[in-house]
Amino acid sequence: MEENQIRHNFATNLVKLRNSRGWNQTDLGNAVNYSFKNVSKWENEETLPSVEVLKAIADTFDVTIDDLISDKDIVRISHRKQNHLIITFISSLLPYVIGLIIFLVLLLCNLPNAYYCFLGAAIVSSITLITLASVWYKKWAIFSGVTYLIWSLSLLVIFLLSFEYFWIVLIIAAGSTLLTFGLFRINFFHHKK
Repeated sequence: MEENQIRHNFATNLVKLRNSRGWNQTDLGNAVNYSFKNVSKWENEETLPSVEVLKAIADTFDVTIDDLISDKDIVRISHRKQNHLIITFISSLLPYVIGLIIFLVLLLCNLPNAYYCFLGAAIVSSITLITLASVWYKKWAIFSGVTYLIWSLSLLVIFLLSFEYFWIVLIIAAGSTLLTFGLFRINFFHHKK
């Protein structure tokens, strides 16, 4: 792709994204720490920002640099990523709603330990979060899901062992969390955005 085409695509996409947020050029400039004059030059195809600024703009609108310079429908791409967030939230919340319904049914039937439904919901919710995060999000989201799963399983073990080994399980869970954090830090789990 030639520079003129890149400049044109970027300018068009920048205007669309800015308008989709209801921002003026000053608002966008403030978001990326540049003046509205710079934004105006970008939108009028006079200049292209540096790679660092392109990255800041892409992060601001939750798109990639490739999205910014392509001729695809940028607003739809941006909205699709927002939909991913909504889907993730609902999918992670749904096991708790189901768990609450099961809990109420078990409570009405006077069955003991009905609260285990919530531990099961936490485990299912964490697995859902890990799955969706690995498809749509960055490593920090996967780390959050793995940590959530570790602590959910730890709570389940604590309840099953009648709190007899409470401190041992907590130490193992904390150690597992730190180990997971270390593995993510050294890029053991290689994952692209």
